[in-house]
Amino acid sequence: RARPFDLVSSPSACEHCASGCAQRTDHRRGKVLRRLAGDDPEVNEEWNCDKGRWAFQYATVGDRITTPLLREDDGTMRPASWSEA
Repeated sequence: RARPFDLVSSPSACEHCASGCAQRTDHRRGKVLRRLAGDDPEVNEEWNCDKGRWAFQYATVGDRITTPLLREDDGTMRPASWSEA
């Protein structure tokens, strides 16, 4: 964890729905530690949903898919290039 004075804040937008709510992303050493509502009262009235607040951990999880996968006829997945996918 980090103290607020250890964090760098960057303006961002929520990626979980089409509203694009304004958010403030607080990070340290390249890792996102928290996301808070941004200052955009026309869009989200300085609130954000639970998904926008807590669902950022997918970006740093160890089993995240980092390359395209194609399903073979037998159901197995194989890595593919971006152009092939």
